[in-house]
Amino acid sequence: MKKLLLLFVTLLYTSLVDAQIIDNKTLEPKLITKASIMGATLIEANWYDNYTSFIFQDSKYQILNVQAKFILTPEEIDSFYSEVKNRFNKDEYKDNEGFIFQTKEGTAVHANFKKSMGTKSLYIAISKNNIVSLGMYLTKKQTKKLFNDQSN
Repeated sequence: MKKLLLLFVTLLYTSLVDAQIIDNKTLEPKLITKASIMGATLIEANWYDNYTSFIFQDSKYQILNVQAKFILTPEEIDSFYSEVKNRFNKDEYKDNEGFIFQTKEGTAVHANFKKSMGTKSLYIAISKNNIVSLGMYLTKKQTKKLFNDQSN
């Protein structure tokens, strides 16, 4: 009886270990896009089938390496990036022009725009559970690269 119980536990354990290994293989993103400046990554997007994960260094911390992250579904990406493109197509921006995009997971993505010395920029910050993470400014070209936009 003990041998049968030991065999059952061993089989159960090995099946769970195999399931974890298979699961790790499926977590590979289909595509990784980055917005970089001089080799330093400002923000990275990992594209999966059902969602895209955006990861960036929280600029509040100069010494510590604190990563901030938010997730968008394909529908949310379409909506968010459509609004970003509309704002980039404007000639001028008002002071503090931007919008707040609420994700399904409860993260507020703050997108602010400014034009400095003829260059239009997008600034992304996120807030969730009263924790605010600050990003970096992205040019229109960097933003298009991040969202894998192949159009001109």
